[in-house]
Amino acid sequence: TEASKILLNPRGGDVGIGTSNPQAKLDVNGAIQTGAGQAFVIRYGKGTVDMDDPDFSISPQHGRTIGGITFNYTFSQPPIVIVTGNSVNYSREALVTSAVNITTSGFDLVVFNSSDNWTSKLYEFNWIAIGL
Repeated sequence: TEASKILLNPRGGDVGIGTSNPQAKLDVNGAIQTGAGQAFVIRYGKGTVDMDDPDFSISPQHGRTIGGITFNYTFSQPPIVIVTGNSVNYSREALVTSAVNITTSGFDLVVFNSSDNWTSKLYEFNWIAIGL
């Protein structure tokens, strides 16, 4: 309801601000404002890259662009985007990633091979976008 802007569960569980059905430990529906008085919005997501895909061909010198990553939110200006990637099977094998063509609604992901030897064939990437 409109009267309950904050939902607290005395028995533990999830906390919702601006939502009556929180989906995480802290679920905020809206912008967050800091002590400096500047509001900001955070969006995040993840995906996978399958190196066994016959259409997927990259080398150390050339990255492969994966387009169409969306924020499911429209920022007022392009946000800061941070992307990380790693092997699903081998924790020490990183995937070199970069966000390019960042817009108010999404970005393209560029994946680089840091060596010619791929131990794993399946990689996960995680992204976070912070903006207004």
